[in-house]
Amino acid sequence: MTLAHTDGDSLTINSFTGSTTGVYIYKVDAVPNTLVGTQGIGTNDKYFGVYKIGDNSATYTAVYDYTGNPDVGANELDLVLFKRNDNASIWSDATAILDVGPVQLDKTQNIS
Repeated sequence: MTLAHTDGDSLTINSFTGSTTGVYIYKVDAVPNTLVGTQGIGTNDKYFGVYKIGDNSATYTAVYDYTGNPDVGANELDLVLFKRNDNASIWSDATAILDVGPVQLDKTQNIS
């Protein structure tokens, strides 16, 4: 599943485990309502999210392609993929791998 922003960046999720009955990918064109844990967020004013239905412990793999994201620029090597559970107020580093060749962040281990 892939959702693209009009700027050109996108989020792809795949490799599901568990028993979800549905999955939504969404994007928000605003700063998150809480920024606790997002050191270095800079001028980023949008984010993608994933909502799982039926199995909160289900996991997936995420790839963020930042092609066209105007907020990356000279800070490309500092790019971080943050995650947050639905009810959590604190973001954490998802420890994604930065791959500047195809300009993407890969979280090849499953995210819950």
